[in-house]
Amino acid sequence: MGSQSTTHSPSASDKRVGRGICWMIPQILIGGDSNPSRIRKLAVLGFNSILFILIGWIAVVSTKAFLNVGRGDDVPLLILGLLGCLGWMLWGIVPALDRMIHEPELGEPEPRSASLWRVGLPFILVELVLVTSVILFVLPSNPHGILKALLLPVMAHAVLLVRGPWLALIVVICFAIHFIILSRPGMDFFLEAVFTIVCVQMVVATERSYVEARRIALRLEAANAELAAQSLQAEELAAARERSRLAREVHDLIGHHLTVVRVQLEAALSIHSNDPGKAMEAVRNARECAGEGLREIRSSVESLRAGPLENRSLCEALLALVTESERAGQRVHLIVEGKERPVSAATALTIYRAAQEALTNARKHVPDARVTLELSFLTDSEVILRVTDDGPGLPEDFSPGFGLTGLRERTALIGGSLVINQDSRSGFSFVLSLPA
Repeated sequence: MGSQSTTHSPSASDKRVGRGICWMIPQILIGGDSNPSRIRKLAVLGFNSILFILIGWIAVVSTKAFLNVGRGDDVPLLILGLLGCLGWMLWGIVPALDRMIHEPELGEPEPRSASLWRVGLPFILVELVLVTSVILFVLPSNPHGILKALLLPVMAHAVLLVRGPWLALIVVICFAIHFIILSRPGMDFFLEAVFTIVCVQMVVATERSYVEARRIALRLEAANAELAAQSLQAEELAAARERSRLAREVHDLIGHHLTVVRVQLEAALSIHSNDPGKAMEAVRNARECAGEGLREIRSSVESLRAGPLENRSLCEALLALVTESERAGQRVHLIVEGKERPVSAATALTIYRAAQEALTNARKHVPDARVTLELSFLTDSEVILRVTDDGPGLPEDFSPGFGLTGLRERTALIGGSLVINQDSRSGFSFVLSLPA
């Protein structure tokens, strides 16, 4: 069953109405429906069967009465009038019964507002005129008071098609026709009318409840499908973010330690023949740096989080990073402004990775430059890291590599800002501002 709304054009509705009961019977007899749908189709078939039996019974009884009183020539007109009543009744209520047969779809209007002009007061008034005409034509013959049965379908249709004061008006007109034209006072018609109205009203209330319940179920199905699609998108986005985070971690962690190891080993190779002692010291530094990197990798793999800030403050982690860089022969100066205070884990890790990236880049591109790290806690709302070096500055065709790009992504994720100095005459520098 589709969840999209369908709008029937007048031509399509006319075609469906024109098929009438001949269209409904094969629809009802088609198998494969749900149990509620089969029950609804059988109810429609029963409703129309009663209508056929009622008109047929009136035709047979009235025809016999006409023959008994010598009005045989009027029988064709009687049959024509009854067939006109039957055709009008079927033609007018088929759209409403069509809604009872077919499962409601999301976005469809209420059953009573689904059909054309005939589903309403105009249809009932025309039906009253036809019924009254047949009654006046048959009178004074009214064997067993059978003509009152023509008024019952009118009241049933009124319950189906109109509401409020219009329904009361139609009922009053039917009672007036019975007591004035048919001149048959008594409680039997009153009880029959009340029974018809109550039964049809119960059917209408049940149908409306079913339609509303089905519409709510369809809306819930559509909402569930939308939530499932959004959940899938959220999972894909989370996976993409996690891949980016892991890529940044691998670059920052492994890239830094491998750079230190390479610098130490290159120094050992260059001075090995002239100063074996210093060469061995450089090799030992490289080994220690490799061991530190291996420990951080293991820690990160175990917890899927960065390990350098575990069990130590931000300043302690930066001091260890500076010490490691100085041991590799790099000139680094760390300045802390203000009193250190606790910051969020995301802010602390971003500052640490920014300092690590700056030292790694300086070690690769300007190994003789002096790098200054200034960490400021002077404001309560943010933490600022300024990184400068006294190297030759950025080339004119400078474009950020993966490390700076990853740093920008880290900064944006936690609502910070990163400003890189593009002046090639004053060395390389950047300012990182992060919420505390």
